[in-house]
Amino acid sequence: MVLHKSGYELTLDVLAACDVGALTGVMEQALCETDAKLRLRTAEFLAAIPDGAVTRLLVERFHDLGPAAQAAVVSRTDALLEAASQLAAVDDKDVRANVVEALAALGDARAVPLMLKYVDDPSAPVRDRARSLLHTVSRRQSVAPAAVAAKNRTYVRTALNLVLRGREITDDGLAAIMALGDEG
Repeated sequence: MVLHKSGYELTLDVLAACDVGALTGVMEQALCETDAKLRLRTAEFLAAIPDGAVTRLLVERFHDLGPAAQAAVVSRTDALLEAASQLAAVDDKDVRANVVEALAALGDARAVPLMLKYVDDPSAPVRDRARSLLHTVSRRQSVAPAAVAAKNRTYVRTALNLVLRGREITDDGLAAIMALGDEG
């Protein structure tokens, strides 16, 4: 039995053999496709490629990705954090919202310093999502095993030091701040 591929599938096969990083502009246009099936297939194709430029593109468009592509992006924690860091300076509220959403999906304590950049964002949805993530990370930390909690405490402590401009954070102070949750 011979399987017939669509023209679009054949195009993706050709692109897979190329330097996809150089073609991100073309692929970005494909992510703007009105046909949802093609857009989601493109996102899944790109999510399988471990390339920095492609990861940045996927983080920029995180809301437009399907669940499979989002999961693939989130599974590469270091690449996602690097892309989010590079996109932190972008002055587009939609891109910032997508970065925050990707970091929220990651839910890793290493995202805390990045999220602090968005806590005072001029866009309310971005600001609210950043605050929500910080609360989620603190809740996860309180139920994490001791070794993981200690590592996460280091990230949260570093983030709070940045916010407090280098003042010393004691263990009691950190516990009190995290216990405040939404009220804090």
